[in-house]
Amino acid sequence: MRRARQVWLLALCWCLGAPAAEARVFPWDDYGPACQWLRLSGAIERPAGMESGDPVLLTVTYRLPDQAAPATLLTNYPIEGSRFFFVLSGFEENIQGALFVPPMFFFSDKIEFQYFATLPGGKGRSGYHRSVYRPERIKQDGKVRCQTALQLETLKVGR
Repeated sequence: MRRARQVWLLALCWCLGAPAAEARVFPWDDYGPACQWLRLSGAIERPAGMESGDPVLLTVTYRLPDQAAPATLLTNYPIEGSRFFFVLSGFEENIQGALFVPPMFFFSDKIEFQYFATLPGGKGRSGYHRSVYRPERIKQDGKVRCQTALQLETLKVGR
């Protein structure tokens, strides 16, 4: 029994290490690390008379094609400036100046984002927005380059 398991493991290792003549089994197996970052950026238009340093609370959900309901990504995350930027990543890495959110999924299919902003204490909110990210992979010089940026619609917060 032990000998059979060793032979099976050896065969498995050989199959995994053997050249596949460009045969791809999974659509995401040619992703490099840069293809596992998704950069979301957006802007918030504050109501008249609101100080620029006062926080506006951002809520974002995402839904993958096989999910019945959206999953929460951020809830009431304080945004102090007029612009925001954060990164979703399939692996953990410290990225300077960005909010790191590790949902731990592959970006091989479309992702639907829904988002809105509110003022603290329920004093106002923006409309509810929806944006869809569709990954683009471009092969150049034998390497895969990915388009991983999504510009979200401007959130206009009213009182």
